[in-house]
This record gives sequence, structure tokens and C-alpha cells, in this order.
Amino acid sequence: MAERAKIVLLTAEGRDNQEIGEALGITRQKAGRWRLRYLESGLAGIEKDAPRPGRHPKYDDSVIGEVVRKTLHEKPSNATHWSRSTMAKASGLSDSTIGKIWKLHGLNPHLVNSRS
Repeated sequence: MAERAKIVLLTAEGRDNQEIGEALGITRQKAGRWRLRYLESGLAGIEKDAPRPGRHPKYDDSVIGEVVRKTLHEKPSNATHWSRSTMAKASGLSDSTIGKIWKLHGLNPHLVNSRS
């Protein structure tokens, strides 16, 4: 934050990106990026880094939806409920991926409802 504030102060003195970069030991691109963010958003623009995109999902919603649907509405032919490994074999996904999908959707197929 201190470096970003110095960039803003040097900008107020009329210095350009190259001069700011040399004075602070940073690239002119970095100086320009923070100057622009300050110009666009004021102090809020330099308080935090911009969000980053992150990793793309490995499986699309239709694949995940099919696992959820099967978990809720079908049973394996030789068991009372799905296990990670049986669902993995049925869906072509890994055991850990099935576990992540179930956790994300709050599914616990091993907890069979005894009232039905």
C-alpha cells in the first residue's frame, strides 16, 4: 500500500510512469497500472489487488448435474446407495471428484433415510 501511495504522490508532482518507476525501482507498466486504478476508483482502486480469474472448471454443469441427479434419483443395481467408487465407475470421474461434487451439493448418500 505504501508503494501505491508513493506512486499517487509522485503523479501529483507531475511525474510520468518512467520517472516514477525509476524513483521507486519498479517498472513503468506497474506505475501506470496503479495510476490508472487510482484515477478510475480513487483510494478504493489501490487498496486491493484486482480479482484474478482463477482456474477454469474441469467439468461443465451438465456432468456435475448428472452426478447429482443420479445420486438423488437412482441406486446402483447391487447396493442400497452410491459410494464414491461406484459413482465414479458409473460416471467416468475419479473418486475424489465425486467427493467434491457431493460436498459442494451437501449430498451424503451413505446416510440412508430409514423412514421411506
